[in-house]
Amino acid sequence: MHKDQKSLLRVAERIASHLQRLGAAHFSFELPNESWDQCQCLIRQIDLCVSRGWLHAAGLLKDRLERAIERCSDRLRNIGRQAAGYGRLAPLQSLGEIFQDLTVLADEFEGVTLDGSSQTVSITTQPIVLEEIALGSFEIRLHWDRIGERRPYEVVALSPNPAGESSDTTHPHVKGNQLCEGDGQAAIAQALRTGRLLDFFQLVSRILDTYNSSSAYVSLSEWNGSPCADCGAVLGDEDQYSCDRCGDLQCRDCLSSCVRCDALCCHSCTNYCHSCEESVCSRCERTCSRCERTFCTSCLSEIGLCEECQENHDAESLEDEDFSPTVETQTPAASAAREQDSFATPPADAVQSDRLGQTAVRP
Repeated sequence: MHKDQKSLLRVAERIASHLQRLGAAHFSFELPNESWDQCQCLIRQIDLCVSRGWLHAAGLLKDRLERAIERCSDRLRNIGRQAAGYGRLAPLQSLGEIFQDLTVLADEFEGVTLDGSSQTVSITTQPIVLEEIALGSFEIRLHWDRIGERRPYEVVALSPNPAGESSDTTHPHVKGNQLCEGDGQAAIAQALRTGRLLDFFQLVSRILDTYNSSSAYVSLSEWNGSPCADCGAVLGDEDQYSCDRCGDLQCRDCLSSCVRCDALCCHSCTNYCHSCEESVCSRCERTCSRCERTFCTSCLSEIGLCEECQENHDAESLEDEDFSPTVETQTPAASAAREQDSFATPPADAVQSDRLGQTAVRP
């Protein structure tokens, strides 16, 4: 027997022995706690965005929440299928069949590696390109002594092109060297527990070569950068800015400079002065105390009124002064009437004097 075949046989014997011990052990189910925690975290972030009026950011988070809930639901369904199939698993591969799978791996994949010291079997995929985004080759590394545990294998990017917003996401379905198996979870688990190694590596490589937006850690449309919170445009590191008021990630076109303090602010933190029509941030804007429109501090009077309301206020003050009674005035007609009355009816003392005079000159 060839030396390489002897090595394959020794590995096949160790794998077969491990599977036999595993078959006699209790089979347990592990709930998707990680996915559940992610859903709860996203819900808290959405509530925070809504409370602060960051509606666009809340919409983006809701899309991620829908995907996270879908992933959690998929895993629960797969666990349900595993539980239903518990006790009627396919029979274990024989030693000869496991040996045959290890032999065929070299024909199916490149870079097949057997490491007895680390108890791993590894294969290398072809370079993967999804929707014109080159992700490079991946190594699928199976720890045969961990078969029966959750995630006994790793998916490692050999020439990583990670997502712009997450350096440990090297594939839409790989985060931290862990694969989101989706609908393939039950099939992968059964292939491992029965020793069908060839089927296992084929299933994992097929998932890596496909894209499912509903179960992606990061969407391919956002792969090369993070989205602007206002317009949604994908931004590279050199095109990213943040609002000086709320901290949201923005593109340069969606930011406005405050005319008073020069702060760069997003649309939600910016208003326009109704007088000078300049952009003003939330800290520098003021409201006219009469019309309640928004103005910058320079366009309001000392008493907090805009130019129009101040003019109306001044005019009302002048009118109040003009109509206040200070000196009694008489019309010309009234004066003439009073003079005529004074000639027509002499005073009583004048009449008495006249009578006295007339009495004095009578004989």
